[in-house]
Amino acid sequence: GSGVRNIYKYSKIYSGADPVFIEGDVFKTIIPLVSEVSDHASDHASDQVSDQADKKINELLIYCITPRSREEIQQFMNYKHRAYFRSKILAPLIKGGLLKLTIPDKPTSPNQKYYSENR
Repeated sequence: GSGVRNIYKYSKIYSGADPVFIEGDVFKTIIPLVSEVSDHASDHASDQVSDQADKKINELLIYCITPRSREEIQQFMNYKHRAYFRSKILAPLIKGGLLKLTIPDKPTSPNQKYYSENR
């Protein structure tokens, strides 16, 4: 069809090189990219992910103005795995000072709640 023709045509225009087609058990297509384009796409994707994470953290901090349990926060953030949530989300927020403990001298208390200070 016209797909292969278009790949040849646009690959030449954007990267200056021909694509490579490898036929075997699996059909592979290698499309060369200019590193400048790849770097730009990578930077854009990183910025977008970072913006989304910052937005979610800000929503969490607003949610936690009222003290909340680990379970409440985990549910709010839509995480299912408790150990992952504790180590990768909750602990860094506490360590960074964004979340505070209601019972700081008993961090593993079943009555422990977490809160953010009004910003």
